[in-house]
Amino acid sequence: MAGARVSRLVWQSRGAARDLIVPTAPSAAAFDPDHWPKCGAFPMVPYTNRLLDGRVWWAGRSWQTRVAPGQKHGVHGFGHRVPWHVESHTSSHAALVLEHAQASPEWPWPFAARIEYGLSAQGLSVSISVRNTADEPAPASIGWHPYFASGWRSAADHPARSIHDLGGDGLAYPRDADPSAAPPVARDGVAHTFVFENAPSPWKLRSAHGEVLTLGHDGLHVVYHQPACRDYECVEPITALPGTMTRAAEAADGGISLSAGGIRHLHCRLSASIEEN
Repeated sequence: MAGARVSRLVWQSRGAARDLIVPTAPSAAAFDPDHWPKCGAFPMVPYTNRLLDGRVWWAGRSWQTRVAPGQKHGVHGFGHRVPWHVESHTSSHAALVLEHAQASPEWPWPFAARIEYGLSAQGLSVSISVRNTADEPAPASIGWHPYFASGWRSAADHPARSIHDLGGDGLAYPRDADPSAAPPVARDGVAHTFVFENAPSPWKLRSAHGEVLTLGHDGLHVVYHQPACRDYECVEPITALPGTMTRAAEAADGGISLSAGGIRHLHCRLSASIEEN
């Protein structure tokens, strides 16, 4: 399956199988790369979330990248739409790599990405990295994009330094709210996307049955998305604020610059437990 995705993740709770992420239907396993399914969990590389008009501001100029048909902007990078090479695997471990060896319409700079999954009694560990293989600095950011299954709902107790609304243009707009207050989590049947700047780990989701899903991460920020249909929730640890690559004033110091040969990492861990009374 393209994009180094996790297609299904199940937890045995009280004798029943519980989907932690939206399972991928067999019919969606071989999907059209430009029309990806909203399920599973995948790495975002070499950028995250939306890229306004598919353009990157870097080294004093604007660079155009490919935008998928039907989209107005670049979405989640292109790593989730293309095949990765399986480097190694066992029954509880898998490592996959993506070699973008030269500039292309998808991305003007070469890079190498790697993702490693580990499954144990403690949960699922996810390690993502991107290495700049160009001979000069280049932009790169990474993230992890799980679709949490219906029945899991984010707790409204996630502090952040700042809270932003994420616009349809992919830019983060600060909210007029006390950043020390509990940030909003959508419950009104309307689609919402928020950016939690400097959001501390972990992030917790709860079920109606006293179960807790804990997402630990070392990303700097978290994007939270809930669609109007409420069929899933997305909680996405990321290494740079959305929109940074399209804002000339921020591109130099927004956490996207990667020196020649430099590596950027993101580590996540997902675990499930029964909440004690």
